[in-house]
Amino acid sequence: LRGLLRRSAYLTPADDETLAVGDLALDAASREVTRAGEPISFTSTEFELLRLLMRNQRKALDRTEILRHVWNYDFGGRSSIVDL
Repeated sequence: LRGLLRRSAYLTPADDETLAVGDLALDAASREVTRAGEPISFTSTEFELLRLLMRNQRKALDRTEILRHVWNYDFGGRSSIVDL
């Protein structure tokens, strides 16, 4: 149970966070993404996926984590939503 809570806290984004990786910046409060100061337009799903990846840049995320945190999809079966 402690492990689940710890992972959940690590993966659940705060609404007021600002993330930066190189010259890419994501402002969760305003839902804006910029690269080298230039705004980039994202759909809601793209924004949430980028946010998840930026928060976990040194961690390999499995399909279940991505589905749960980007699509709020908690399904025990297989889904091809995340397939590349």
